[in-house]
Amino acid sequence: MQVSAVNSQVNYYQNTKINNTKVNKNTNIKNIINESKSENKKVTDSPTIEEISKKYDITNATFDEFRKISKALCDNGKISKSTYFIMIFNPEESPHWKEFTKDIPNASYFRTKADSHGRRNWIEEFEAKLEGARRVGNLLGAKNHQKILNALKELTYNQESKD
Repeated sequence: MQVSAVNSQVNYYQNTKINNTKVNKNTNIKNIINESKSENKKVTDSPTIEEISKKYDITNATFDEFRKISKALCDNGKISKSTYFIMIFNPEESPHWKEFTKDIPNASYFRTKADSHGRRNWIEEFEAKLEGARRVGNLLGAKNHQKILNALKELTYNQESKD
């Protein structure tokens, strides 16, 4: 078994990981099936994309609503957990935000303005973040923001197709 293009030898760490992931003789197949069923149940307990599309408007949502939308996208496999964490990252909630931005008038982490109720168009927000990442040559950031935009636009597509 070749593990690396550079080194075909399996090291100690890789060997123990391989051996630990193999099913041993004492493993009961019923336990494996039951664990698989419980993992599948966790996914089905979360709201579907259609339910989220009906409940929330991604073009007019608060950050708390956006968190719920993002969680549903992650639970339904539309985005990865790392993408989910990028979506819900908000340094303005840090207790140190005011200290770090005290010399910057009207400092905001977000690129678009929210209305008086804290609602914003999250598609426009991530389009602005995508443009900013491209402008400074941040290819990884641009790739992540594009993934997020694709998932958010799928929500609006579901909303429009139901109307």
